[in-house]
Amino acid sequence: MAKPQKRLGKGLSALLGDAPQHKTHKEGDTYQLLALNQISIDAQQPRKYFDSQAIELLAVSIKNFGVLQPILVRKEHDTYRIIAGERRYRACVSLDLSHIPAIITDSSQHSSLEKALIENLHRENLNPIELASAIEHIMSSLNYTQEDIAKKIGMSRPAITNILRLLHLPDIVQDAIKKNILSQSHARTLLSTKNKEDLLYAFEFIKNTQPSITELEEFIKTLHSQKNSSQKKVNNIHREHTKKETTYIEEALYKYLGTRVSISPSFNKGTMQIHYFSKEDLERILERLGIPLL
Repeated sequence: MAKPQKRLGKGLSALLGDAPQHKTHKEGDTYQLLALNQISIDAQQPRKYFDSQAIELLAVSIKNFGVLQPILVRKEHDTYRIIAGERRYRACVSLDLSHIPAIITDSSQHSSLEKALIENLHRENLNPIELASAIEHIMSSLNYTQEDIAKKIGMSRPAITNILRLLHLPDIVQDAIKKNILSQSHARTLLSTKNKEDLLYAFEFIKNTQPSITELEEFIKTLHSQKNSSQKKVNNIHREHTKKETTYIEEALYKYLGTRVSISPSFNKGTMQIHYFSKEDLERILERLGIPLL
């Protein structure tokens, strides 16, 4: 009886799923296996941060079940530029595969950017900073308004405004949002601080205590209140010091000139009035100051 042949393991088709070599996906698009070395990453792709652990998990899934969803590319000369599906591409590269199923579209750059944003938004869970950067990029590249973007991706215009505000946060805070260390709600609350120093102080408070939104709002309110109180104390001390200094100078000039002198300080400048009560009194004061008469 002949021994059964040993199986050498899963072949290329098993890893890539049952993708046909070439077929029409929809009018203007084709669906086929592409060599990975023919594919390049789009620098304008919305997703910038890729979690290495997530890529590893996706690679395991592809190894077991194949690539269930083709990537979306557009042809550029002799290469294919990824519009959507970069995670799947990276996972296949990590498995040392040679090909990947892809939908080849003849989309223009305009529609490619739209597809990339929507595809990533709905399938690959862009973090808020990536989404904000993508929206900002499309607005500047395609001259879209916030209202246009809102209609394209199914968000309200205020929601678009709020997410774009995240790009005003310091890099260290944006990085925490990307890594899911800081929630979008906490980040938006940080924007209510009055300056960068307060913002970073409140950010440290979040990292150390992990407060609720209400607790964070209370902390920022208290922070502002304390700073206002401290500033008032400083201003009062400055005013008291200035008042004593002014009185001292007025009295010294009174003794020297023999007449009343009024000083009105204002920060680092002010006015000084020397009072006289007759022509003879003026001549006396001028002589005391060493100013000759004409």
